[in-house]
Order: sequence, then C-alpha cells, then structure tokens
Amino acid sequence: MRSIRWMLVALVLTMLIGVVPARAADPKNNVVIIDEYAGDIPTLLDDDELEKIAILQSEEQAVFALSPISPDDTSVLIVEGDVLGFKNIQDGSLNPLNPDNFARFVPYSLGSGGSGWLDDRTLAAVGVDFQLYDETQGAQGTALVLIDRITGAVSGIPIYLPENVYVVGLSPNGARVMLASFYETAGDDSGDAPFAKLRVKQPERETAARKLPARFAKRFATAQTRGANAVKRFQPLNQDRSVLEVSTIQLDLGVYDVLASRYYYLKTVAANTSFAGNVWSQDGGRIAFTFTGLYDEDGLLRPIFDGALISEQIYQDSIGALPPSENPFLQNTFIEAFDIDNGTSKVLHAAASDNKIVIGAGWSTDNQTFLGQALHPARIAGRKYPIYIPQFAERTSFNFYDGNFKRISSFAPAELASPFATTAQFVSPDEVLFRGLVGTELHPYYYNRISGEFRDIAVPSGSYYGFLPTRLSHQLVFMHTSFTSPPDMYRVQWDGKALYRLTWVNENLREYSQTRQDAVSFKLKNGQTRTGVLIQPADAAFPPKNVKVVVWQEGGPGGGMYNQWLTNVENPYGLLPNFGFALLFVPLAGREGNGPDVLKALADGNNFGQIDINEQAEIVNQMITKGWTSKGKIGITGCSYGGYFTWQSIIQHPTLYSAANPQCALIDNITEWNRGYAYLMPFLEGATPFDAPEEYRKDSPAYNSSKVKTPVLTFHGSDDFLPVNQNENLHLQLVKQGTPARMIKFMGAGHGLGSTEYQFYAAQEQIQWFRTYLK
Repeated sequence: MRSIRWMLVALVLTMLIGVVPARAADPKNNVVIIDEYAGDIPTLLDDDELEKIAILQSEEQAVFALSPISPDDTSVLIVEGDVLGFKNIQDGSLNPLNPDNFARFVPYSLGSGGSGWLDDRTLAAVGVDFQLYDETQGAQGTALVLIDRITGAVSGIPIYLPENVYVVGLSPNGARVMLASFYETAGDDSGDAPFAKLRVKQPERETAARKLPARFAKRFATAQTRGANAVKRFQPLNQDRSVLEVSTIQLDLGVYDVLASRYYYLKTVAANTSFAGNVWSQDGGRIAFTFTGLYDEDGLLRPIFDGALISEQIYQDSIGALPPSENPFLQNTFIEAFDIDNGTSKVLHAAASDNKIVIGAGWSTDNQTFLGQALHPARIAGRKYPIYIPQFAERTSFNFYDGNFKRISSFAPAELASPFATTAQFVSPDEVLFRGLVGTELHPYYYNRISGEFRDIAVPSGSYYGFLPTRLSHQLVFMHTSFTSPPDMYRVQWDGKALYRLTWVNENLREYSQTRQDAVSFKLKNGQTRTGVLIQPADAAFPPKNVKVVVWQEGGPGGGMYNQWLTNVENPYGLLPNFGFALLFVPLAGREGNGPDVLKALADGNNFGQIDINEQAEIVNQMITKGWTSKGKIGITGCSYGGYFTWQSIIQHPTLYSAANPQCALIDNITEWNRGYAYLMPFLEGATPFDAPEEYRKDSPAYNSSKVKTPVLTFHGSDDFLPVNQNENLHLQLVKQGTPARMIKFMGAGHGLGSTEYQFYAAQEQIQWFRTYLK
C-alpha cells in the first residue's frame, strides 16, 4: 500500500542512482572514496532493491510535538508530515498553520521546545520580529511571538534586551522569560554566548527526523541569517542531560514578565558554574536550578575532545581517586528553588542528601511538593572512592520534598533505576508520570505517592517519547515507535485504557516494511539473564531455524538500547531484516535497563574490552546450540562504541563471526585517552595508559590486527572526530596480511553518515557484504 507522495521516491532514486549506473572498480588497497559532491556514487543492487532501500530510508514522515497541551486539554502544536498545525487530541483533527500568517515573525524557540500557553487558545514562543529588528538596525528584534490556535493569527510583543542579556528559557504559562545578564565580555569581542557546552554523555539518537515542513524551515533559516543578532539572544539552557552548560563568566540570572513588563532578579553565579537543568512550576511562579559542581577556578574550559588531564578534579573523580569530601560534584551541587513573586529561595545541597546528587524533576500542580531525582554514585570494583560524575551514576531514585526541602518520602522501583532513561513529571498534586526502561522497553509509568499505586500504562510494546499530560482529563499524549512501527502519535488514559491513535503519517511505511519482532532471553554462565529482541523477515519462523543472523550493539558505551524504528546503516533494525537477515538486539553489560550491577559492570576491575564481548559470544553460541543459526551464517555490526565492539569481537573470537561491518569505530584507547573524550576512557579503564600499557593495548583493536580472520567492511567519515587515518591504517594491516577487507571512506561525513546519499550507498554495501560472506 503506497500513498501518492511515494512518487517522490522515483525522484530520489533519479538523484541517487542516475550519476553512475554501475559499480566502480575497486581501488588500490580496497579503500573506496565516496564523495556526494563529486557525483561519483555508484550503485550495487538491482532497481527493485534500490527502490526498497529508498523507501525504507527516505519515506519516514516527521511527527512530533512543539508545545505542551493547551490548558483546556484540547490541542497541541505538532509537525505531522509536511504540515505544522494544532492537533485536536480528542478527535484527531488538525488545524494547519499558514506560513504566510507569520509575516514579520519567526517563533524561533519552538525548535528547542520553548513554548507555553498564555490561555486556552494562545501559544507563546520566543522569536524574532523582523519589523522591529530592521527599525533598530539589529540591536533589538526579540519578541514574544503569539499564535492563535483557532484562527492561526500571529502577533508579537517586543522584548527589549540590552546587548549583554540573553533569553535562556520560557515559562510553561508563556509569559515569563528567563534571562542571563553579564557585565564583562565572554572571552573576546566576538559576541560569544556566555556558556560553554560540556558533553558528559552521548545523546540519545533521534527516533525520527525533527524537521520542520519546508516553508517553515525556510523562515527559521532566514532568521538565522537576516535576524542573526536577534536569534543569538535566545540561548536556551539545555534540558538535554547529556550536556552540562558551563558559565564562562559571572552571570546574573533573572526572570522578565513580558506581560507585566517587570524584571525579577534571582541570583548571581560565578564563572565556571555548571547548569544541569532547570524546572518551572506550571503557573510560572517558581523555578528551580540545579547547579552541578564548580570546576577548577584557575583552569580553562578545554575542548570536549581534548583528552584526559590528570591534574583536574573531574579526572580524579572519573577514576574513583577523589575522596567525597573533596569531590566538586558532591560538595558543590545544589538545587536552588526560587519563589519569583516573593523574592525568596530555598537550597538543597547534594552533600546533605544522603551523599547523592539530586537534580530537580518538578513541582506538583499545587506547588506544595517538589520532586528531586537522585543520582547514585558509581561504586566500581577496584576503585577507592565512589564516582560522582552524573554521566556515570549507577542508578536513580526519587525523593519528594515539602516547600522547605524537607524530605517527605522516597521512591525507588527497579523499573525506574536507569539513570538517564528515567524521567518524571507531576500531573496532579499527588500523581506522577514516569518514563522508565526495562530491557529494551521504554514505557510510561503511573505513580500515586499517597496510595502507593504504581503501574506500567504502556499498551503496545516499544518506546514512548515526548510525554504530554493533560491537566484535567487524565490523558497522556505521546509518540510511539518500535522495531516494526515507524513513529506516530497516540493518546491514552492514565490507567492505560482507551488507546486512541492521533496520527497516521507513517502507516504506509509500516505496512510496506515486512518484518516481525520476537522477545528473546538468554541465561549466561554467571547466572544472569540477558533479554532482547530478534527482528526477522515477516514470513520467518520463530524460533528461527538455521538463519543468517547479524548481531548488533549501540554506540556509547552506557545508555539504553531502545525498541524503536530506525533504518540507517548504523541502526539497521528495519533495513537488514527487510533484505532477508535476522538481526539480534540484546543489551549487554554496561547498558541501562538491566539494573545497576549490569550497568556498572563494564568498568569493574579489568572488564572493559572483554565482558560484553564475551557475553555476546556466549549468546551466539547458545543460538547455534538451539539450531537458530550455525557457523558461517553469523555477522556483526555497530557504529562508534558499536564499531569498537565489532572489532573487539572478531579479535577475541576470530572464528565465530563470518562477516563484520564496523562503522565510525573507536579503535585506539591510548589515543582516545590522550586526544579524545576526556572522561570516558579514564572511567572505563581506571588507570592511565602510562600505568597500564598492556591493558590498553589488549583493549585496543588497532594493536591486534593480526588476530582478525573475519572479512571486514569498514565505514568511516573523513571528518569523524574518531580519526579516519587510524581506521584506514587498521584496514591496511588487514589487506597486508591477506584478510578480506573493504573500506568505504565517506568524504565530509562526521561521526556517522548523515546524508541521504551516503546512507543509500552504505546500505547497499552493507547488504552485499553480508550476502557475500554469510552462507
């Protein structure tokens, strides 16, 4: 079943395959250069299969929310395919917005989730007023952009900001903007924002392209150029917990009420203070900041990928060498909650919270109860002290506090133990909706803190994103996806009943994809159980019988592995099974969703580089014993840490896998310690490469090429922060020793293959490689 819009696939195919109709000759050393700008992308498969790849990779339609639900529980602003409009969550109708109605306005903050409802029909966002901007030669132009959900009319209220003031947030009631002001230059006179972003965790991979419809996207692009001086005024304090925002200079934090034209000063923060999120009360009357740690005041903020520096306290914490009494994360982390109208504040220090870092999760709807999310420090075998860097927390739990930050109760179910996958929000004075990960299932959970009732309210299996609760009708709107279902939006009651589908933009793609998913479970020799999913062609039997299977691991390490729709080569859940292969998806040691002991096991002792690799091998051997597959039929792939996992697996188990496809892979842990992501390798290895050189060499594929017997297809971008030359050198070693090897170097690509053209070509290479070597 296909919609008319799928005619566009023919156009995509024309662009992708019309340049070179046949496979290019293999170059010297089997290093193939692919450059989308040079017009030399060949094709490898027949036309029917090319069309299938194009549909699977290019036909997913965007569907996501850009606002909370309106106060009357009727509407939410969403992107639905090529339409931006207000969705009626009760009957599913859509009121499209006309881009022409925006005229002089661009609601810029919508792109980062910054919007709030002034009343039942008026949605507010921070944006640009081009008329005001042009009249003042760029010194102004910032406005509160107002959108009427019924008429589609757009208007604005000017927000007059001096040069030294940035908008960093918007209240849920749409009337108050959070401001950061400074009185010295941010490094130089270039106008740099007074924040630096410190990556503390690999971000979650998007489940769907968050792209605005073309006409709206064009307006946003115009704002970035013509209205650049106004756009730079909006620098949101990121709510993505994979990033810490760090102040580069002293800042005054305040709130400006746009409707009342009144400014409220909140607090002055020092340079090098990090922000780990902020939460508003629903009425915009309160805000709580979580300040996480104070970095070395005499040290300079270094680039994210600039290697370890053993003199830094954060490095000492990452290896468990810093006593809690000296740990900046523990000692300097606190929540400060401000009552904006009264000018008062309350402080909760981590060191006074059972020695756990607590971050703000939100207020009850009556503002009487505050919810804090506690991050338990990692206690790693072989390390002297607990590790408090939030990225490495081993579990999470929740505390309820009264208005004076006196703890009322705590809540710590196993379903909500995953530190990064778990989120929470109050939906009434006493009820909370959580998101939790168990295995591969990312589900919503309901909790009543008075009655103690706790339940999973998910209906189909899969992953649930973008929770939007109603205020009065006890409903939840969300985006759902799974290995066999592309994203669409739904509504359900808090009791898990009355599931109602709100969008159908990806139904044709769901029907086109012919796959099935079945839960699998494996008991390891250590007594632990690993659960996951086997994805196969729709007509395959389960349990499978002697099938070709590819095993896969996510990047990271750490974080969860989610049951969701993706068809790129880095996450080929909907790709390889549509071409006859089974794909095994099992979270192993070092992953969320299996409890704290499994999560931290990757860093325990000398486990890194062995424990999860050996778990996967044990699982593969169990599949062979069960008759699900057999020697000669097993492949392996993954990107980033998944690429490392692939290399390390074929080095440690050289006869188990018959074909490998490492992508954007980490291969040299010594280089990574010296010139890479500053804190991850020290945490995983627990020592410097100077102190444990043999351990680093054993755990680095770059130094173990002689052990590789498996045919290897390598993907790597020329602009990847993981050096392409290292991966090419490893490839050349395989060529030199006679191991079948082919490397595809994608020019201009970064970490992973972002472009449609590169994904289209890489899919052909991946499919053909596994067809060639899996018998």
